[in-house]
Amino acid sequence: MFKSWFAPSPRYRLQLAHQFVNISAGQTILHSALLHGVNIPHGCKTGACGMCKCRLLSGQVELVIEPTAKLTATEIDSGVFFACCAVAKTDLRVDIGVNAVTLTKFREHSAARL
Repeated sequence: MFKSWFAPSPRYRLQLAHQFVNISAGQTILHSALLHGVNIPHGCKTGACGMCKCRLLSGQVELVIEPTAKLTATEIDSGVFFACCAVAKTDLRVDIGVNAVTLTKFREHSAARL
């Protein structure tokens, strides 16, 4: 009974470009990256803006937040997910350069509103 209280939580390794980050179980990819100084573009941290798109190169993630932003079927088939909505289930390799076009469009739109 008490054994589960003291069992260490699983930790996974996340590779972003050439950096490695340790992730605690239940911690989102975005949160883990930000804690370790890796800047993944983001806006809301709740799956609404779609700015934290990443591509899973290897490993498995689980969505813990249902995003309101949507991915295309092509993006889903190529392993794209929102870093703020996903937790690691295994060690991961992730490409964070997926959202460059969306980020540029967001900046242009934001600048136009000012």
